[in-house]
Amino acid sequence: MRARDARERIGAIERLAGVSLKDKWPSALAHEHRDRPWPGRLEQALARWDLQAHRTLAGPPTVSNLEVIAQTQQVIVGATATIGAAGAQRGSLDAAAVERVRPALAELGDSWSALRGDLVELRGRQARVDRPLIQAGNEVQAALREITHDRAGLATPDVMSDRVDLQVAAQQLYQSLTAAVDLAHVTRDALADPELTVGARGAHELAQASSAARTQAAWVDAGSLHQNRDVPLPHPVHDRLIDRADRIVKAAITADSASTALRQERPRSAQPARASGRHHQEREVPRATSPQPGIGCER
Repeated sequence: MRARDARERIGAIERLAGVSLKDKWPSALAHEHRDRPWPGRLEQALARWDLQAHRTLAGPPTVSNLEVIAQTQQVIVGATATIGAAGAQRGSLDAAAVERVRPALAELGDSWSALRGDLVELRGRQARVDRPLIQAGNEVQAALREITHDRAGLATPDVMSDRVDLQVAAQQLYQSLTAAVDLAHVTRDALADPELTVGARGAHELAQASSAARTQAAWVDAGSLHQNRDVPLPHPVHDRLIDRADRIVKAAITADSASTALRQERPRSAQPARASGRHHQEREVPRATSPQPGIGCER
């Protein structure tokens, strides 16, 4: 009896909610992106991310901050491949040049992903992340998803080309590969910092997995292991992370070199390039000249 009464009451509430939402729910909205993305959003987000990542890594390194950097770089690399492929399919980019850079991007994305996987295991009790770093990373991901995604999945090349100039967006991403080389080196330096501490349990497990000669070695003391305190990097874990970082550096250099031809392609509406390179003011983070979406907000 009580179950039937509850069901009837819930049904009445749902019908009332349905009447209230009728003609208000956006059922006629074909896509989540009602307006074209702001043209300068991606460029500004990438510049802000690179600046903030370097600022964060200039301070005491933490596993949580390094994990955010690895994750965001992985997303950027994946979006570069996606937008590049869409541009090649639409004829905005040289398909042969895009195909040449594709394996390098895949290797770079896998390298960042492998490092992130280890850092997830090494989280300690202090999992706080630098807030400006999180905001900059969220803005990059939102700016990319505004181009590459349609509702719950990837957008088609036709949809992407309707939103942005694929040649311009791809060149901005390919140019970010040059900055990614320096960020890879800075990340390696942070991983080699003796002040870096990690969770005892994750460090012990990775050390055990990395050690062939001392499979039963206790790389951290029992008390730290029980309470999962933050401990210095055991030698096997340190070597493992440095190997991961070296792989990222090599992959970043390869991807940067492979994308040279694509970066040098001039957009159809571009002005002739200056032989002397960019002026100092052009190296600054782009400033907004029109209202922008909220940070990390997809429209």
